[in-house]
Amino acid sequence: DDVPADYENHEVCAKSGSGTDVGEAQVVKVGEYDAAIFIDGSQGVTFDLQFCVLQFPENANNAVIKLLRNVDLGSGFVTVDNGSATNPVVIDLNGHLLTSSHEMYVIYVNSGTGLTICDSGSGGAIVNTRTDSGIGISNYGGTLTVEGGSISAKDYAIENKSGTLTVTGGTFTGRCNAVYNGSEGTATISGGTFIGVTDGGSPFYNDGTMELGCDAGAV
Repeated sequence: DDVPADYENHEVCAKSGSGTDVGEAQVVKVGEYDAAIFIDGSQGVTFDLQFCVLQFPENANNAVIKLLRNVDLGSGFVTVDNGSATNPVVIDLNGHLLTSSHEMYVIYVNSGTGLTICDSGSGGAIVNTRTDSGIGISNYGGTLTVEGGSISAKDYAIENKSGTLTVTGGTFTGRCNAVYNGSEGTATISGGTFIGVTDGGSPFYNDGTMELGCDAGAV
């Protein structure tokens, strides 16, 4: 019952040998797949990225979703409706590209949820490929942490509309602003490279509370 109705090409296997509950069952898509949930290094749910986000375990330690290949969402986007500030959904770009041409964002973080982005590989990136508008990640009342990777978009790499944003590393490029922090947003930026390209852009726009560390490099 955990498999969406529109996924016809799949197998449902037993739970992982470690006994860790990673959903009702381990799901493996026949052929190529986008991402997998790893718990303590053991691979569990393996399917597309949105499904792995939905299946992310609530109370498992050392759980992470790893991209297994470059993922093009087309005109779609990934929604984070689960996770929390203390137990966020963790997406490891794993050296791969996550792209979308959606008119708004590649990833949307909903209110009260949590997301951490990291890159254990080399060259992992989130890119909104739309040329007239677009955002990399939009945080609307959640807890967003970015530890590495590259994020780029026409408008903002990161839009912290409200909620909490923490950035410790990565490269961020937006033609308006690299990071937009709204009036209800709190941003703490201790590392990374931030580039506001054209259209009168600047690395940061702050209408809320923002703390910049000395290792946050604005270009």
